[in-house]
Amino acid sequence: MNNKPQTDCLFLHIPNFIQLSNNTYKLWVNVIAMGVFSMCNELYKHGFNPEIIHYGLEKVKNFRFNIRKYIKQNNIKIVAISLHWHYQTYDSLMVAKRIKEELPETFIFLGGYTSSAFAEDILQKYDFIDAIIKGEGEKPVVKLVSLIKNGEWDLSDVPNLLWRKNGKVIKNNDVWFANEEELNSYNFNGLRFLEDANTYLHLPIKLNVENENTAIVLEQQSTVVCCLGRGCPGNCTWCGGGFNAVKQLTGRNKITLRNPEITAQELLKYNRDYGVGTFYFCYDPYPKNQDNIIKVFEIMGKEMPNKLNVKFECFGLPTFEFIDAVKNNLGDDSQIIISPEFGNEDLRIEHKGEMFGYTNDDLLQTLKYIKEKNIPTLLYFAEVPFQDDKSKQETKDFIEMLETEFKDFERFRTSLMTVNDFEPYAPWTINPEKYGVIPNFKTLDDYVKKNQKYGPEL
Repeated sequence: MNNKPQTDCLFLHIPNFIQLSNNTYKLWVNVIAMGVFSMCNELYKHGFNPEIIHYGLEKVKNFRFNIRKYIKQNNIKIVAISLHWHYQTYDSLMVAKRIKEELPETFIFLGGYTSSAFAEDILQKYDFIDAIIKGEGEKPVVKLVSLIKNGEWDLSDVPNLLWRKNGKVIKNNDVWFANEEELNSYNFNGLRFLEDANTYLHLPIKLNVENENTAIVLEQQSTVVCCLGRGCPGNCTWCGGGFNAVKQLTGRNKITLRNPEITAQELLKYNRDYGVGTFYFCYDPYPKNQDNIIKVFEIMGKEMPNKLNVKFECFGLPTFEFIDAVKNNLGDDSQIIISPEFGNEDLRIEHKGEMFGYTNDDLLQTLKYIKEKNIPTLLYFAEVPFQDDKSKQETKDFIEMLETEFKDFERFRTSLMTVNDFEPYAPWTINPEKYGVIPNFKTLDDYVKKNQKYGPEL
């Protein structure tokens, strides 16, 4: 007998399915957006039963898995699709279309950065989408699910919502984003709502899959992405999550940090409940003052001395105090990730801003200190469309110098990537002429076509 409670709202994470050959496809973007977990916890707190399905994972486990059949068999009436990263655009819309075609009474809504960026366009062009939460979703989703579940179709009181009424797209006036008290009250550990959470924790970001082959190539170490706060003070050229972008997408006009004790205890609970030993951080809004993050590490170290590992993406340069906190509190496999982007420091400061930019001398001094502490380090460099041949060569020469300077530092690596992605609302996407680039996609249709790579039958 199935004792599973009736699902009130099904959250779908749909990665980008890319066909590689007749028998092989790739899953790209396997990480579920953190807000999905906090929204599920808020729904549960208010008496609802949410569920999360990672569609890529289910297709890997059973190539014939059919989400429409699953929704019908479980009598699910509300489906939320997380369209966060733009790579998911085509697949997310196609899955939504097929659900609506077979199950027209299903209420389907979207959320996430990409759906927020193109909310009005999506609702005008795709009548199988019933609503979109533009921006932060914890408060809106509770109100929305409550109304739909009770058969109430006037959605005008749901904050951040765009919806369709009598064929017309309505944009609600109430704009909401979480304040400090609210953000601290949210729980981003929501794996209990996810089908097969333990397997999900070991999924790599990219995964090649053979049709009909149920064997999953998993990463050895489970990793969780952590929420330290929301908002960013910077506006890096290529980033769709800077201050101006976030303000346009969510209304957020301030940076809100979570309480270090609450964050640390959440991570420790991940370890206790699921054995998670590595945590990924990609939030560093104030590189010159990392006290909040240092406190998180100190609490983790106090409760589990030198046992938990972090991979930390620095927005600028880490402070020496931060480096000490990693060394003194965390495991030996912890990694500091720095993104100088360019060998030319003027170019770096121009495109990363004064807050996140730094000189090459400062970078060298920081790397020498990290080497003293013997902390694994990864440096990301990039070639971007606005660079000329001279600046590209400067970067290559700078990488060669660093690799020579730190050749005896076994845990030091560099990576040079070509970056030509144009994220919605990134400065170089909004104003390409200013940066001397020609974006290969900018509109909703561009993103749909770009990611129309075809994988298995969705």
